[in-house]
Amino acid sequence: MANSLKMNKKDLGKAKIFAAASLLNDLGSDAVKPFWPTFVTSIIGAPASILGLLDGFGEVISYGIRWPAGYLSDKFKTRKPLIWFGYSLAALSRIGYALSRSVGLLFPFKAMDRLGKLRDPPRDALLAEIVPKNKRGKAFGLLTAADNFGATLAPLLGLLLFTILSYRLTFAIAAIPSFISALLILFLIKEQKLPRKQKSSKKSIIVPNGDFKKLLVTVFLFALGWISTSFLILFATKVKGLPVALSSLFFFILSGFSVISSYNFGKISDKLGRRNTLLISYLVYSLTLFGFFAFYFFETSFLATLGILVCLFALYGISFGAVSTIHSAFAIDLVGKNYRAQASGLLSMLFGFSALFASAIGGLLWDLSSPATTFGFSASMSLLSILPMLTIKHK
Repeated sequence: MANSLKMNKKDLGKAKIFAAASLLNDLGSDAVKPFWPTFVTSIIGAPASILGLLDGFGEVISYGIRWPAGYLSDKFKTRKPLIWFGYSLAALSRIGYALSRSVGLLFPFKAMDRLGKLRDPPRDALLAEIVPKNKRGKAFGLLTAADNFGATLAPLLGLLLFTILSYRLTFAIAAIPSFISALLILFLIKEQKLPRKQKSSKKSIIVPNGDFKKLLVTVFLFALGWISTSFLILFATKVKGLPVALSSLFFFILSGFSVISSYNFGKISDKLGRRNTLLISYLVYSLTLFGFFAFYFFETSFLATLGILVCLFALYGISFGAVSTIHSAFAIDLVGKNYRAQASGLLSMLFGFSALFASAIGGLLWDLSSPATTFGFSASMSLLSILPMLTIKHK
């Protein structure tokens, strides 16, 4: 029994492979993200409305595929093929972007790109099956930290490629890290094969109940108060008047602190419990937004404004890293082993669609009232979400 509670070197090695694959994929995908708007509008020649339609189309697919992918993974008891296939789709989509000569071709490649997210639920389930439960938070923290670290380094890689290459070559070369991710999973991860008689179940669709249902309600309310980084940057530049060039600094601070918090909050959740650690994460997030809310009403010097915003972006990064680590691990803790991928996928899908709705609400409040109203509403929703969380019995 004692051995089952320890993550041996072999299991830790597998967790590191998942982390490396995630880091590389984000390195490739986020390297081209800063150039995507100008590529679509200037190189392809599409209007801004088409750019918005493309991005919205992609987000709907990205979130909508999560639960179906989890369902397929649980029903057929297979994880690995969906994972490496998802990374392959992401890589192929970037080559497709590079080859596209008309906006009509961007839509299928955008769909391919976002369908690649079908890898996430089976990956989370397989990671949970590899590591013991009392080390699950640490493993998910390592995965999320690698993911965020890749996103931190990506703009530097993108800038390096873009200064010496064209748009199309930058997109094509950015496909290489995701191809490597697919190969890492394909050749280095071994998935245990179940006997054929165990590979199907009449009750293959997850039915939320008990603590898992309460977690879904919690996450739904919390996501309705989710603030995208666009609003934070808008606050710093438009409301507080800081130079747009400082946006990169704020993104770097946010990403850096999210890397640190992901791993550490994951480890803490193994000792303190998922619910209690998630509660702390939500409180940090609420405190951050109340900080933006209060700062709206104060005028300070340039240096003081910069210092306060650095602290607020750091807090946002801490809460972002913690929340994104604990959500999936907690969901998987609350369901049986036959529903792990669906639990991760359903929670991610719910959070994603709710966050999209939250962005619309936040934008309306920003335009019709004030930025303070946007931050106040979001902070209040995150505090409200704590109430159903307190009814979850599983620690």
